Amino acid sequence: MEQARLEAMRRKLRNPTREVMNDVARQIAREGQSFPTEILGLFVTPLRDGMWIDLEALQAAVIAARDRDLYMAAKPFLMQWDRQIELLKAQLPDSGIEEQLCEELWRCKPGDAFDNASRRFITDALSVDGTVGCLGALEALLYDLAPRISTARVVHEAMGYSQAPDEELDVQQLLDGAVRRIDIEYGRVLREAVAAIRVRNVAPRNEWNIESIVTPQPNLFASARNYIQEAEKLCDSKMGAALNEVRKATEAMLKEALGRAGVTTNAKGDSIEGFVLGALVTLAKEKIALREITIKGLDLIRLDTNTGSHDQGLAEEEYLTPDTVRGAIARYRLVETQVMKLLT
Repeated sequence: MEQARLEAMRRKLRNPTREVMNDVARQIAREGQSFPTEILGLFVTPLRDGMWIDLEALQAAVIAARDRDLYMAAKPFLMQWDRQIELLKAQLPDSGIEEQLCEELWRCKPGDAFDNASRRFITDALSVDGTVGCLGALEALLYDLAPRISTARVVHEAMGYSQAPDEELDVQQLLDGAVRRIDIEYGRVLREAVAAIRVRNVAPRNEWNIESIVTPQPNLFASARNYIQEAEKLCDSKMGAALNEVRKATEAMLKEALGRAGVTTNAKGDSIEGFVLGALVTLAKEKIALREITIKGLDLIRLDTNTGSHDQGLAEEEYLTPDTVRGAIARYRLVETQVMKLLT
């Protein structure tokens, strides 16, 4: 009986229709890792060729089978954030899943109703199933949103909004108040997610050896890391000097990355050795295939360290805090990790 079933599936999968693929996907989801390996291989081939099938069935099959080849063939179809969350919950051994979710968080626009929902769902999922591999992105995001959340809290408290609508407020004021409450709540959720991931201290899952994992390179960006170590020493006492160290670290890292990519001069023939951060960031955007999250991080580092490098007309302690420095350091580490992936 089993042989007859297998032969029937072999015949159908030689030239499968979408209905056949959907039916086989559901069988895989039911049988999981006991599904016949040979038939699984036949099922994977049309997916690699781009055949589109029912995504719910495909997602269920990937999670149940836990097969690397099936996952790699299905991955391009399952890149939406809600499907990535389900793959994360299943703890499939690909660190790229949480990286994709972190990138989605950085793409979210605060105040947008849809983005407010997606960032909450993503953060909740990372809080439960995320590994230390996503800490850099979450910490950098927390520091990035801190001014917005702080402002929302101050205005919210000053205006004395309750949970119940006030008849004296117009529609826009009510909407603004709702957005502030959402921002304040999201700040709490994000902080709790970072704390939960730190407590679990689970290493990134990448047993399938998919490219997204970063192989430790002790000598890569060594000089940049020396600057970061100095920034950490100065973090609580000399914040401006510490931010300058982060700036120098980012410059050193970009010079090394550009050099390894074969870029030693700009279009005019000027050596990059004399370039400052702004010029290096511009050149890196042109010459290296940086991801969106990396570009955002570099822009934020440049803004952060500008504050520490130029006179603000105030005493340093009035416009810089240790948290400012820690945010810049967190962003640097996020950017370094992303750039390292391009070079290793």
